[in-house]
Amino acid sequence: MSERRKVLETQLASVQVAPGPSFDDVDADGLRRVRAGVADWVDQADDEDRRLALEALQVSISATKGAATVSGVLPTDTPGFIIDE
Repeated sequence: MSERRKVLETQLASVQVAPGPSFDDVDADGLRRVRAGVADWVDQADDEDRRLALEALQVSISATKGAATVSGVLPTDTPGFIIDE
């Protein structure tokens, strides 16, 4: 049983390996322009639009007396509704 467990754990570890993101080809000027555009949009958005944006990005916040953690999901591919515009 112990040998079988080792084999399964090895297989599981190989499946769970995910490649890390590559930032080698990031367009820094484009990123700054997009960040500024998003910041302007958020500044002008009403509460409902802000809530929908946070929900779409799956933003969650955990806070304790000593720390706060913000997590979310950023898309790596351009959504279809943006490509079509």
